[in-house]
Amino acid sequence: MSAPNPEQNSTWDDSQIDHVRECLASFTESIGSPSHQNDATMDNSYSMGFRSPSMSALAGQTSPAQGRSLREYEEQMSALRKENFNLKLRIYFLEENAGLTAGHATSPTTADGNTSGGTPESLIKQNIDLKVELESLRKDLQEKQDLLLQAGKAMDLMEESSRKAQDHNREIIDDLEHRLELLHHEIKQMEQAERQQQQQANMTRSRLNETGLLDFLEKMDHRELNVQDKLQALEMDSVVRQCHEQN
Repeated sequence: MSAPNPEQNSTWDDSQIDHVRECLASFTESIGSPSHQNDATMDNSYSMGFRSPSMSALAGQTSPAQGRSLREYEEQMSALRKENFNLKLRIYFLEENAGLTAGHATSPTTADGNTSGGTPESLIKQNIDLKVELESLRKDLQEKQDLLLQAGKAMDLMEESSRKAQDHNREIIDDLEHRLELLHHEIKQMEQAERQQQQQANMTRSRLNETGLLDFLEKMDHRELNVQDKLQALEMDSVVRQCHEQN
């Protein structure tokens, strides 16, 4: 049995290098043309059936020639960040398993062409993709939990703001009701004062009328007294004259 080549143990085999190149090429293509992106981290040759959620989100995007909103750009950037994260995970796990794969590539083979020991390359690829999928799901879960926390805080702030607005509106309503009550009270006082003034005017007018009638009666009585006095004086004068004539 020949000794293993140290250069082969310290480097990746050609299949792994080609696979990483395909991943990087796919990532570059996804940045240049979002409408025709392929998931390089999940859509592989051994039919695992996994597909990156980030690239699936970009599948229905419009072409760069069409107008896009700010939200669409944010979704695209988020999907590209997820894709970059998946690629970094894949490279990390490939580097982690580089020694095992290199040892498998230099191990002696049997007559049927199979290696005499080590892990098959397909299982290593599946293991790497499962790890990438797991880490991606963990990252998505953490992001969703963070979003839930932010949403909870936002709801608390909205409820607090709503309570403050309700309290402020209640204070305004109470103040307006108090002012309305004061205005009603002032109106009642003004109506009562107007009624009192009307009554006083009526009483004054009645008194004036009564005073004028009394004055008229007094004047008439005074005139009658003057006539009687004059008659009595005339009678007295007539009696005196008669007395003088008799004497």
